Amino acid sequence: KRIKRAPRKYPVAKYIKKYYKNKIDYLIADELHEYKSGTSKQGEAFGDLVSTAKKTIALTGTLLNGYASGLFYILYRTFPHLMKKEGFDYSNEMNFTKQYGVIRSTSRFAMHNGRQDRRIGGSKVKILPGVSPLVFTNFLLENAVFISLSDISEGMPGYREIPIGIQMTSLMHMSNWKKI
Repeated sequence: KRIKRAPRKYPVAKYIKKYYKNKIDYLIADELHEYKSGTSKQGEAFGDLVSTAKKTIALTGTLLNGYASGLFYILYRTFPHLMKKEGFDYSNEMNFTKQYGVIRSTSRFAMHNGRQDRRIGGSKVKILPGVSPLVFTNFLLENAVFISLSDISEGMPGYREIPIGIQMTSLMHMSNWKKI
C-alpha cells in the first residue's frame, strides 16, 4: 500500500514575493503594530509583502508600544533602505534601542576600605519605556500621516448604540455548565 503524504506547506506571502514582485501596486496592511516581532511568521509575511508591493499603506491605531524596540522591525520591514543608511542590520535591535530608546545598565562592585573596587559579575541591562523624538524626524516625518477620528468623521454616518436586554435561559447559567 502506498503512503500518501500531505503537500508541503509553503507560505502564501513567500509565493507572492517570488512570483509577483513589482506586480502589486499597493499593499494595504492594517494593525501594523501586530507585526513588530522579529521572529513572528506574521511579521515575516508582512515584510515579504512590503518588499513585493510598489507602495505600502500601513495602518494602526497603536504604532508605538512605549519602547523603541517595538518600532525596530516595523521600521526595518517598511523602510529597510533608511535603516541600512542609519547603519543598522536586521539583527541589531539592541543597537537601535541604545540609540533611540532608554536603557539602564547596572553593575555591582566590591568595596575595599570604603571605596569602590573591582566589578562583581557582569552588568545587567534593562530596556525601559521611552523613545527618542529623533525616531520621528529620522524615519516617520516624511513617511507617515497621523490622523485622528475627528479628522475624518465629517463624512461618516452617525453611530448610535442601542442595548437590548436578553433574558438568560437556565442553560446559559454558569452553574449548569459541566467542568471539563
